[in-house]
Amino acid sequence: ENRVKLIKNDYYTENESGYLIGTNGYDWNSSKINNWESSTLNNNVLNGEYWNSLGKYQSFISPSVWYLGAVDDNLRKLYSPNQFYNVERGNTQSSCKGNINFSGNIGLMYPSDYGFSIGILSASDSIYSKNEFYKTNSWLYNDESFWVITPMANLLNSPEYKYIEGVYSKYSGGYFGATLVWPKAMNSAIIVVFPTFHLKESVLYESGSGTKENPYRISINE
Repeated sequence: ENRVKLIKNDYYTENESGYLIGTNGYDWNSSKINNWESSTLNNNVLNGEYWNSLGKYQSFISPSVWYLGAVDDNLRKLYSPNQFYNVERGNTQSSCKGNINFSGNIGLMYPSDYGFSIGILSASDSIYSKNEFYKTNSWLYNDESFWVITPMANLLNSPEYKYIEGVYSKYSGGYFGATLVWPKAMNSAIIVVFPTFHLKESVLYESGSGTKENPYRISINE
């Protein structure tokens, strides 16, 4: 499918449904199960309060298939953007046996989106190995940690957070695993979300060069 994907420029901070966890950001799923379809972040935040806040702009957004192939915890430190891309679209289920794809209006970026954000010349290098380069060259880099949509396939029996700089998995109670980008020290992290969606084919380019000073302007051909 040839579609335009949009990722919100700044992270979402609304708290109407009460799923913002203090100053630590959003939980991927308050039930501690890494099934995206049933997650509170999907149902209550992104496709709940955020979707409802868009008003007339809902008509610009196309329902999309989101790929939920799960990442092997033992290999994530080695994955390149190309490898993440293939895993995301693979057949490995999450540790809680969720579906490998999901249809919805709003999702999150993939690890591969973050990986490709420094250009295709680094598509074969592990994200972990180029972490410092991402901090200064990725247009998706953010000072806060942020969730991506990809679950984990296997978990360690540790109740502690385990992470690497770059892309890491979150553990809670030894039975929960989702993936996020963690760029800074653990004790100062706020876990945020960047709502992501695809435009309908009927959305048309009107003007602009895509810069902050001259952003793209679009309309919809209804």
